[in-house]
Amino acid sequence: MIYTGSTSVYLKYLLIKLNMATIPKGKDLFLAIDANAIVHRAYHAFPDSLVNSKGVQVNAVYGFTSMLLNVLNEYMPKYIVCAFDTKKPTFRHTEFVDYKAHRKPTDQGLLDQFPYVEDILTAFNIPIMKREGYEADDILGDLSYRAKKGKWYDYNMDMLILSGDKDLLQLIGDNVYVCLPLGSFKNLLIYDTAETVKKLGVRPDQIVDLKGLVGDPSDNIPGVKGVGMKSAVGLLAKYGSIDEIYRHLDEIPPRQAKLLSEGVEQMELSRRLATIVEHIDEPIQLEDCLMSDFDRSKVLQLFNEMEFRSLVSKIPKQEVGRNEAVDQLGLFGTPSGGKVDDAGRVDLDSHGEVYSQGYVEALEVMPEDFDQVLREVLGCEKSLIVHVGDPTGTRGGELFLCGVDNSGELSVRKKLLDRETATMLASGFTTCKECETALIGWEGLCREVVSYNLYALDNMKVNVFDLQLVAHLLSSGDKDFQVSRLVFKYLGREIPDIMYGDHGIDGVQTLFDLYEKLLTELGSLGQGDFAVEKASDIGRSNRVMQNAYYDYEQRLSIVLAKMENRGIVTDLKGLKSMEEELTNEISTIEQAIYHDIGHEINLNSPKQLAEVLYDELALPHGRGKSGRSTREDILKKLSPAHPAIEKILSYRELAKMLGTYVKPLIDFSQNSEDGAIHTDYIQTGASSGRLASKDPNMQNLPLKGEWSSKIRRNFVSREGFTLLALDYSQVELRVFADMSSDPILIEDFNNGKDIHRSTAARIFGKDESEILPKERGLGKTINFGILYGQTKYGLSNLLNISVDEAGDYINEYFENYQGVRDFLAGVEAKALEQGYVETMLGRRRYIGGLNANNRQVVNASIREAINMPIQGTAADIIKIAMINVDRYITNKVKYKVFTLLQIHDELVFEVLDEIVDEVEAELTEIMKNCVQLKVPLLVNASRGRNIAELK
Repeated sequence: MIYTGSTSVYLKYLLIKLNMATIPKGKDLFLAIDANAIVHRAYHAFPDSLVNSKGVQVNAVYGFTSMLLNVLNEYMPKYIVCAFDTKKPTFRHTEFVDYKAHRKPTDQGLLDQFPYVEDILTAFNIPIMKREGYEADDILGDLSYRAKKGKWYDYNMDMLILSGDKDLLQLIGDNVYVCLPLGSFKNLLIYDTAETVKKLGVRPDQIVDLKGLVGDPSDNIPGVKGVGMKSAVGLLAKYGSIDEIYRHLDEIPPRQAKLLSEGVEQMELSRRLATIVEHIDEPIQLEDCLMSDFDRSKVLQLFNEMEFRSLVSKIPKQEVGRNEAVDQLGLFGTPSGGKVDDAGRVDLDSHGEVYSQGYVEALEVMPEDFDQVLREVLGCEKSLIVHVGDPTGTRGGELFLCGVDNSGELSVRKKLLDRETATMLASGFTTCKECETALIGWEGLCREVVSYNLYALDNMKVNVFDLQLVAHLLSSGDKDFQVSRLVFKYLGREIPDIMYGDHGIDGVQTLFDLYEKLLTELGSLGQGDFAVEKASDIGRSNRVMQNAYYDYEQRLSIVLAKMENRGIVTDLKGLKSMEEELTNEISTIEQAIYHDIGHEINLNSPKQLAEVLYDELALPHGRGKSGRSTREDILKKLSPAHPAIEKILSYRELAKMLGTYVKPLIDFSQNSEDGAIHTDYIQTGASSGRLASKDPNMQNLPLKGEWSSKIRRNFVSREGFTLLALDYSQVELRVFADMSSDPILIEDFNNGKDIHRSTAARIFGKDESEILPKERGLGKTINFGILYGQTKYGLSNLLNISVDEAGDYINEYFENYQGVRDFLAGVEAKALEQGYVETMLGRRRYIGGLNANNRQVVNASIREAINMPIQGTAADIIKIAMINVDRYITNKVKYKVFTLLQIHDELVFEVLDEIVDEVEAELTEIMKNCVQLKVPLLVNASRGRNIAELK
């Protein structure tokens, strides 16, 4: 027998919904877990695409851990054990060689996760029990016997067995219950005797006899040939047991009696195989199963490694002494050696100031305090300002002036009461007369502000180390850059949702530690595989990631702040007119649809619409719910079958225009003080590095159709200004040509050829002048398909051709563009080797799933890896262009030209009418030359008074 550890003392818990039977309260609870069954259920309940950033498949571990935490948080068990099978054959295999023989070999992806499950249990100090020659069921059988009839019977205790296997229902007794997950794995069903009879038709003590008669196909237990479930349940209901059935064979119909008589040996074998052993003579004592404290920091570290961020909030809170809590479980990593006073406060620094969570006693610095503060901070190795704010906001929070001693520790923390003070300190302006001598040649006390999602201080003269941006730069493939997740990922700590106010001082230490960690991570990353020859005005000497942040991500944040502040003006009157027009048209088309189908329905309900189309109107459909879909592509195919279909599609388009665009835009316009819309640009919104925007999303305006144009007309220039759009042409394909060094692609771009026509000509073996529009379209699809890692299966779906034909097109492409073929193979090989890919400027993306056991997951990850360097470099290029354009505007045409929008590869400016020609020429050259590639960057320009006029 192997058993390790024991688990936590009384815990406070989260509710799981339970149905039917319940466990009486007032007794201690022993939680016995059938680990193998739960892990198997979790493996099949959660998608195999659930992998962490290292490519490790964790679906079974995640599901098991989630279930474990839910049960702990519901039940407050006093005792706990987790039972496992072993790899060795059991006595059942010895007696019956075909026992479970028909089962397929266990997936390697599942086997690989069992060690991680044991790591989870060990971290929680949950005892693990194994016994060679026996199954986990037998261990649980032994424990349940002790609780029902054995030496634990006299204890005031109930036992709850958590399993995914109904075989364990035979263990149920007066004080033993079995809990099984329902289909969704989220809800549980508790079985007692009554619930077992309701579900199976027999009592728990009759289950073994039932299996003796009918067998169990899942375990390859034969049973009596010819005896079915209904007959067996009926016989057991009448006679009570197998033994009684065989004593009364003369009362049973002859045919059935003959089957039972001839199958007696199979019955005996099956009954023995199905019987869970209740005595395995192990020396485990009840006190060995007592729950005990666990080290929360170790659990957090393991959850961090597994990337189970969403489960952190479910970790049970331990009730420990105040001093122990500060030492072991402090949320913000109290420095070692800190003393705890009678009030539970921690002495953090040499000045004797006392801080703790919920208690702040900081020197609040006003301008008149500069003399003292500067002397103190100037004595430090370095200084900085730390912004402690609302993790979800950008402007709130508090500013702290911090000094760092020569050991790298924070030795000074002073809260600044006003932003003006922080600006002065950060910018080198001071009223400190006594320190003038010391400040000769000094360009600023604090040249860096550590923050989370704060663009810059008011005068923009200071570096901002934005923790969120840096983390995104380090690993853009992550989906969550909330400060709590970053602290968890890089420091293995938990923090509250709000860090300022009472948590401010602790937050300073946490953000400083995170700053130091991210700074080290940045510095440790060197030059990548690709390099631009010239990143024009940003002056990069190398491609170290630390420079990538300061050279363009940080500078870009300032550009975006200016863009957001300026905003783009809307024609509110025009939007309201559209609202009225759309409302009227929607009402008209609704009535027309009702007329066509004969009655009113909720057109926004897929269920009601499916019933009308497929039941009432009897339109053709496939099987199951998917076959009765009301998706747009399905309805388009059905449109000739009934006049209502086309109207339904029109209704949806109109409703989308009204609800998704027009109404929200009206709300944003009315709530704006200057009549302009000020979108919020997000630098961490896409793994490729592209910008995103919200409130409203200006990168998702409709592009096609009459209503799309009408919406765009309502974004207008200010009086005396013209809107100017500059758009990179085919920038991703040009980057593709450069990074692949394919000679044919490079030659075509340098000769100004139509790249899609050229590709089609080579694939079809024609002269370019002979290529038809349809063939050029196919060339375009293949070009972008290759760029995005498209397979022959995906291409066949896009082009609606056979897989073989699609494969021939791809092979023909690679025959002509061998540089592309070699480049893609190289990207794939390096991604598989190192787990990440990079853009030209060194921005890195780690690709989870490259080492997964599931081939589909691996293939999808490879496609991501192939595309990211190209799409990411294109995103980098426009960022550099925006920085260089902003420098031109600031130095030469300030207040005459404003950058308003960035929409993928396009920039939209507002330019004073009289200089628009000059500015268009200047900005075009800046964008064309912001980087130097092996092929030219082409920029298209258009002008107008509203966005609809921009082409």
